[in-house]
Amino acid sequence: MAIGAILSQRGEDGYLHPVAYLSKSYNNAQRNYDTANKELLAIVESLKHWRIYLEGTILPKRWKNAETFNRRHARWHMELASFNFEIHYRPGKMSNKPDALSRRHDHEDIPNPQQIMINAERFKGFKANMEIDIISMIRESLSDDESLTTLIESTKKKEDLPPSIRKQSDKYKWKEDLLWYEGRIVIPENKEIRLAILEMHHDNPIAGHQGQARTLELISRRYYWPAMKQQVNRFVETCEICQRSKGHKQYAPQKPLPIPQKPWEDIAYDFIVKLPESQGMDSILVVIDCFSRQAHFIPCLESTNAEGVADLFIKEIWKLHGLPKTTVSDRGPTFNSQFLKALYAKLGINPKFSTAFHTETDGITERNNQWLEGFLRSFCNYKQDHWVRWLPIAEFCHNNQVNSATGKTAFETIYGLHPRWDLVDLEVNAPNAADMADSMQEIWDEVIASMEFHRSQEDTPKHEYKVGDKVWLVGQNITTRRPSKKLDNKKLGPFVISEKISSHAYRLELPKTMRTHNVFHINLLAPFTEDKDFHRRQARPPPIVTEEREEEYEVDHVVAWEQRKNGLYYQIRWKGYDPIEDTMERAEK
Repeated sequence: MAIGAILSQRGEDGYLHPVAYLSKSYNNAQRNYDTANKELLAIVESLKHWRIYLEGTILPKRWKNAETFNRRHARWHMELASFNFEIHYRPGKMSNKPDALSRRHDHEDIPNPQQIMINAERFKGFKANMEIDIISMIRESLSDDESLTTLIESTKKKEDLPPSIRKQSDKYKWKEDLLWYEGRIVIPENKEIRLAILEMHHDNPIAGHQGQARTLELISRRYYWPAMKQQVNRFVETCEICQRSKGHKQYAPQKPLPIPQKPWEDIAYDFIVKLPESQGMDSILVVIDCFSRQAHFIPCLESTNAEGVADLFIKEIWKLHGLPKTTVSDRGPTFNSQFLKALYAKLGINPKFSTAFHTETDGITERNNQWLEGFLRSFCNYKQDHWVRWLPIAEFCHNNQVNSATGKTAFETIYGLHPRWDLVDLEVNAPNAADMADSMQEIWDEVIASMEFHRSQEDTPKHEYKVGDKVWLVGQNITTRRPSKKLDNKKLGPFVISEKISSHAYRLELPKTMRTHNVFHINLLAPFTEDKDFHRRQARPPPIVTEEREEEYEVDHVVAWEQRKNGLYYQIRWKGYDPIEDTMERAEK
């Protein structure tokens, strides 16, 4: 709130006409005045402001509070003594104009943070994929694809086709100026459109840089084109961000728990700890439904005790899903505390704690933790201090992906349908509400069968390499300056294999600055897949590892300089990085 006043003069028509306006914010002391004092302060400030017009004149003043003045106002006596005026009560509903002047947003009692204008060049790297009007692009390109011309014409005039040809085209429909195949939009032969769809369903944070099968499933919900699976697989396997940030597949056999029968009856808990601080949090509580694989990611503190975990459970899980029959958790101090045991006993929950020193009985949360850490690596900034803001998107992305064990998404298993996640305003494969209840039991039966089949499958063997292959080097023994190893890139490179020492060891061509032994065990290598088909913007180049096992980045050029109180600073453009990655470095460096 602020002071708002209008100086008016009565005209020959008998109406008051505005002469001048006043709008002024309160200082810190004035903000603490009560309403009557603020009203009188407005009169005092108005008289002072328009002194040249008002001093010595008879001027009725109207205000909107009928309270009686008190002795506090005596200190304004000297200010008011030189004016002749009267005060009349005016209802608030008749004071719209002064009210408007007293409610300017720039007079709000909110401190404005210091802001630095950023050069527009630094925003060139931003791109909102969802703003692309994919549907309009598809409509415009359909006529350019000659392979679809005959099919489109026949689909528009099905009644004129012979029965044999009509039967073959039954899977196709023409609707809303689009060609549909089994309820999905047919994409014409257009590299730009297909690349945009691939990027939207893989690179976008909501898509989450998923693997081949999950990316294909996400695209297949809405779109179709011939040989789509091969193109999706190639697109995903050539993604450098995925290759750099995701870990190895685990080959050790697991000891899984019994297959659950319904959603949220059997759940698993785990923590991801020792993360860099973000919004006051340093850990993530991961809660998984063992049946649907639906997950909730809850930011918390590593120091959270058993009572705190119980509070988080009630606040974030119980309100949505009720109480589970059984839980699986680590043997750590949080879950293994006497408090939670007493709480579970009171609520009728039977905890099954993992075997000591072997957490594979809790393999669901272990694998999910690996996925979540990989997701955060893909989207966190270099300082890793904003991972909390990504947790809701990660949770949606996880629950919207097909799980390899269940064969369905968590949303589909729980609700029987997929949520809307993009801006395309078209109904595709919408379920019949009348059949929803009947289909849920079928979905659950399919989930149980899929989980049983998944457990019977064996893991695939390790990859074999040859001289000349490019590989990633697992960076577990490399020290970086980033705050958390958990959110750091998993691999360095790619590097070329120069020699095969044995079936388990290879020699790599390393930079001269990386003075370390260049023979590595196969477990420290991962295949690199080069993008030769899509020519999309690749990931940022890896740093050079020095003799001291620290990272160094190559300077491209100096963009600008700035003199600050503590010295001279340069704006540095790093080689291979976008303008948004520019940093301010002290001249001494």
